[in-house]
Parts: sequence; structure tokens; C-alpha cells
Amino acid sequence: RVYDFIVERGDEGATDDELEVALGLPHQTASVRRNGLRDDGWVTDSGQKRPTRSGAEAIVWVAQ
Repeated sequence: RVYDFIVERGDEGATDDELEVALGLPHQTASVRRNGLRDDGWVTDSGQKRPTRSGAEAIVWVAQ
């Protein structure tokens, strides 16, 4: 589900916070799954950042 959501977002990508909200996942679950995708080369840091719900800047992840 995490990978599919990032793919659907195209060049816009997704932050971990956006994954949490869209998929109804706890923070740790979303970040662990996304980390696995990053480690396996399925997603990468886009070089962009967007604010989270708390206002912190977060990495925008895009599919490879």
C-alpha cells in the first residue's frame, strides 16, 4: 500500500506524514515500510521537502 500510494502521487511524491494520513497508518509503521522501500531501491529522496501537520519540514519520497 505504501509503495502504491507513492507511485500514484507521481512526481509530487509523498512525505511520511502524508502516508500516515492517507493510509491510516501509525508513524512507526509508515516510516518502517518506507525505509524498507528505500533500502531496496524502490523509492528515493526527491531532494524536496514539505511541511508536515506539525509544521516540520519532511523529505518527499518518490518511486524509482
